[in-house]
Amino acid sequence: MLNNYPARPDTFSSGGIGQATARAFARSGCSIAVHHSSAKSKSKADALVAELVSLAPGVKAAAFEADLSSYENARQLYDDVVAVL
Repeated sequence: MLNNYPARPDTFSSGGIGQATARAFARSGCSIAVHHSSAKSKSKADALVAELVSLAPGVKAAAFEADLSSYENARQLYDDVVAVL
C-alpha cells in the first residue's frame, strides 16, 4: 500500500516520472511535498501542487524551494515540510 506514511517528499516533480509518482501517491491519499530548486521552476511546482490537491479528498500538497547541495539546506527543507504538512 502506498499510504503507509501520510506525507511523501517528491524531489523529482519536474520530470514525467516524478510527476506520475506524485500523482499516484496523492490518489492514494498521501500528502506531497513538491521540491523545486529555483524561482525559475516555481510555476511548474505550483501547477503540480494545484493538481495534486484535487486528486483525492484530504490530500495536502505544497511547493518548497531549496538548494539541496548542502546538508543545512536539506535539513531546513525537512523542517519546513514538517511545519507545513
